[in-house]
Amino acid sequence: MRYLIRSIGLVLVMLSFISTAFADVAIPGIQGRRPRRPRPPVVRYYEKRDADFTVLQKTEEPMFFLLATLPGPCTWSYTVENQTTGERIASNSFKNTDINNETEGKKLKLSLPSEGKIIAYKIRAKFSLYGFRDTRFGPKIYYGSKEKLRYASHTYELENENGRYRLREIE
Repeated sequence: MRYLIRSIGLVLVMLSFISTAFADVAIPGIQGRRPRRPRPPVVRYYEKRDADFTVLQKTEEPMFFLLATLPGPCTWSYTVENQTTGERIASNSFKNTDINNETEGKKLKLSLPSEGKIIAYKIRAKFSLYGFRDTRFGPKIYYGSKEKLRYASHTYELENENGRYRLREIE
């Protein structure tokens, strides 16, 4: 029994010696190859809808809502200018990372015209879509990509008639 255990031990020592001795030897056929380069990531943009916006009047008070229809996960911003003077009235930017969020509304306070006057406003919205890279855990935002930009622009007229404000879109 003692000889059997010694011979098994000797065989194990020799096997470990052989594997250690040949560990640094290059395998034939792979010696001259370059290592593989990683593949560039495939970036996709989630465009589910067309980017657009409308301006709605909320109540009788002179406060308006900018209702944006978002194309997907994006960063969007708007600027409001008085078309006659070119003065910038308001501007802001927002982030939307939720794929399912279709619309987003923001309060918009416009400088109001006096009785019997009409003021034209040019409102521009800019939507920049996020790029997504597919991973094995699902899509992740890819920050190294150039963002796709989309613009939407509308001109609105605001008129004061007998203390009531009327907003209409000009083409």
